[in-house]
Amino acid sequence: MIFNSILAFVLNLLSVVAVFSQYIIEPVYVNESALVPRVVNGYVAALGDVPYQVSFKAIATRVSYYHTFCGGVIIGRTKLVTAAHCFEARNSESSGESISEEVMNKLAVAGTLLNGEIYQAEDKPTGAQWRKISTVSYPSSYRFPSNDIAIVITLLPFNFNEHIAPISYARSFEDYRGECLVSGYGRRSKKKKLTSDKLLLATLEVLPLYWCTKMHRKNMPSFICTSDKISDVAQGDSGGPLVCSGTKEHEEGSKGILVGIVSGHSRAGSFFTRVSSYAQYIGPNEVNSGQTLKCYCYQIILLHYGFSILYFVFLFPLS
Repeated sequence: MIFNSILAFVLNLLSVVAVFSQYIIEPVYVNESALVPRVVNGYVAALGDVPYQVSFKAIATRVSYYHTFCGGVIIGRTKLVTAAHCFEARNSESSGESISEEVMNKLAVAGTLLNGEIYQAEDKPTGAQWRKISTVSYPSSYRFPSNDIAIVITLLPFNFNEHIAPISYARSFEDYRGECLVSGYGRRSKKKKLTSDKLLLATLEVLPLYWCTKMHRKNMPSFICTSDKISDVAQGDSGGPLVCSGTKEHEEGSKGILVGIVSGHSRAGSFFTRVSSYAQYIGPNEVNSGQTLKCYCYQIILLHYGFSILYFVFLFPLS
């Protein structure tokens, strides 16, 4: 009888752990010397075009004036995804330590089209929302460009509206083709080094994995490559989103689905971190977090009663 009670308790505990288990990740530091790509030949965005876009800003020369150093993507109320090299550890010895004051002085800003702007302590109904960073982490196996992905957790949640909203990310491999959307604060052309004051959008032609591997002369299954014939990315918008529409992902929304994170550029073209390769690391999609939580609660309740019934069946058999 005691054994059956212990068995029932363990089974219930395992069911809860399976639902809420998460991956352990390491805190990191900002490395501003390694920042790459910016949108080239893009067009100016309007508020609400890419509500999932977030910009990471650092204080500039003037007091309370911040400038974008990297892009990112909203995938939850406090959860953002970006490139690891945006917050890369200064050296291998520091990657396991607690987050530095330097990172805490960086801010995540959503609902804005401006590259540089003055800090706003309070949210406005239709304006930008500024959030302090709680933790930043990336895989311990990160070595640029491999595993170039990071998770940023904000101290306070974003308040979603028509201009600020999360996007689901691809969780299964697909050899994308056709045009996808990239966004960031970029140079207006490859020849001019002047950056845009406002958020830019551009459509990029995604190349099949075969051509990606051939162009870069290495195996590229965890990357997505694009052509630079019309538009491209250049220095400054690392961590920004590559979003495709018409994919096979059932969680794709009206704005598409996140498939890549801006990582780098070489003579062979631009490459993006393929987010589906890190689905387990990132965790479940949180776009419908309320429904998901409710679903988890129902599952736990059902599992609880299911195991309880099995417990009594074994304890008090009918025959």
